[in-house]
Amino acid sequence: KQPIVVPVTDYLGHWYLAQLDEKATKVKRNLQMKEVGVIRAGATSPQGYFMGGSDTNNRPLLMLYSSDLKRRKILSEKNSTEGEISGIFNRGNEVAAIYNKRSSEYSSAKFLSELRLYSPVGMEVAKVRLDGLDGSGVALEDGSIIVSYWDSGKIYMERFNPDLSPKWKLMLHQIEGIASINGAVLIVGESLAWIGANDNKLLVHRIEKDGSAVSTRIDSNHKLNPPQPLKYSASAYGDEIHIRGRTNRGKGATLGAVTEFCLVEKP
Repeated sequence: KQPIVVPVTDYLGHWYLAQLDEKATKVKRNLQMKEVGVIRAGATSPQGYFMGGSDTNNRPLLMLYSSDLKRRKILSEKNSTEGEISGIFNRGNEVAAIYNKRSSEYSSAKFLSELRLYSPVGMEVAKVRLDGLDGSGVALEDGSIIVSYWDSGKIYMERFNPDLSPKWKLMLHQIEGIASINGAVLIVGESLAWIGANDNKLLVHRIEKDGSAVSTRIDSNHKLNPPQPLKYSASAYGDEIHIRGRTNRGKGATLGAVTEFCLVEKP
């Protein structure tokens, strides 16, 4: 039950943590995050705030800030190959972080990515290798973890048991045209969902939790280009998925011709 913290960047590329008051009506305090190149994801723990992305040398960076933002603990390795933290999410009191490391020494992504679990105070408690890059994920009530990632031009979804042993793996689609690599993964009612762009259109997969069935919808009616950086903001409300973005319509649209939208996808 921490106050809301939002990572923001100014026009000079400096990153800050903006902590809001209890009613989320104003900024309570600002803190500049040093050595940060980009923040990709964050999560809250009973001890504070986990923030992840990459540092100014394009290496994975995972930090734990105290509740009052006065103390910081670096959880990622100091000497690492290029990469980033692409996803952070909660599993009960634990926090899961997805590491992506890039190196010319490896020909397969399966040697580069890991899912790591941390205690609320930032102690690593478990980890497992992933078969792809730019992962995102979510934890189920029983402690199972769902992760999606990119590998060799395809988007996959994989489920791990609570002990992080593999349970099932699905290929969702082949990437075509302008497409999301890092999609939004949600729990929607009794099912799962993957939301992103493919072939310059919004694409929504609904997946059964046992991996037995996938239904796909492609939005061809609204002619809305995917937002930059090719990631939608999506939330689940019962069986509905509310998908938000900010984009332009059609080719050659000016910066002023921007459409802010919320599309509701229903089963």
